[in-house]
Amino acid sequence: MQAGVKHYNYYSTMRKYTDFFDYLKKEVKEQKHIDVIIMLCSAYSIGSLLDSAYFEFLRIGDGWYEMTVQKYVDSTYSIKLIINPQYPNYNERFA
Repeated sequence: MQAGVKHYNYYSTMRKYTDFFDYLKKEVKEQKHIDVIIMLCSAYSIGSLLDSAYFEFLRIGDGWYEMTVQKYVDSTYSIKLIINPQYPNYNERFA
């Protein structure tokens, strides 16, 4: 692992998507990171995707932030988030 890179893994056992935001507020310390993640979730309609019967996998990233959302056969899901402040192309970020 690189120094300064933070990994957050959330595994759902319920269908409540709001549990992920509670997890974020507890684990992620900087509000700007939480705001960007909430923006990504809203922009890509993650809640609607998780409700869809056809959704399986989505990866969103720009180097600084990388979010992977995966839905399993039993309707549980995982959200993996990587925050990499060492990203060299800082000016090319979308956030």
